[in-house]
Amino acid sequence: MTRKFWIIEKRKRQTEIFVTNRTTESIFIGEGHNKKEYQRSMELAKVICDALNHYEGKKKLPQLIT
Repeated sequence: MTRKFWIIEKRKRQTEIFVTNRTTESIFIGEGHNKKEYQRSMELAKVICDALNHYEGKKKLPQLIT
């Protein structure tokens, strides 16, 4: 079983920012037409990407019973 990682993807000349797992789902985060907007969208995308990767990893790891 392969684990799908969530990554940040920039589209349309690097102005649209998405978080995607490259297979089935993409989440539009924001646009980066100016520097402030781009930085805010990238910060938000990093938080969402980390959270989704953490959640997916936690969900698929076997639990140890001691």
